[in-house]
Amino acid sequence: MMDGNNIIGMIGLLPEDVVLYEILPSISSEVIAGLNRQNYTDFHSCLKNRIPGMRYESYIRRTARNDHSFVFEQILDENFDKWRSMKKYLYNSCIFETYLHFLIQFCIDNDSPKCRELIDIKASSVLNEKWHKHSRIRRSRSSRWSS
Repeated sequence: MMDGNNIIGMIGLLPEDVVLYEILPSISSEVIAGLNRQNYTDFHSCLKNRIPGMRYESYIRRTARNDHSFVFEQILDENFDKWRSMKKYLYNSCIFETYLHFLIQFCIDNDSPKCRELIDIKASSVLNEKWHKHSRIRRSRSSRWSS
């Protein structure tokens, strides 16, 4: 009986021509993306397209929450300009200046130092070194108690 890890190990023993021209073309790009970092970088767009639009933000939050910095870096690079222009982002009855400010706070709250550092490095190089100092988090009016 073979398990998944044993099959991958056995493929490594086959001649390179067999793997490249017979086996790899029959494997889906989503599976190939999960094999190594280079493949993930090459096939990242295929994975992104498989995530429904309404679930993409939860995918971003899950990636940041789990501190998956390699995957988060890919997402950050392709969405940075969009995120810095997303003003007044509402999450958990708090209003953040931009989506980047939300992500920094989300990384702090979920103890994700690698993802937080990636955001800070990217934003500091593009915006300025103290970009996060201008952050204000406000409570949404709808979160107040009504009498």
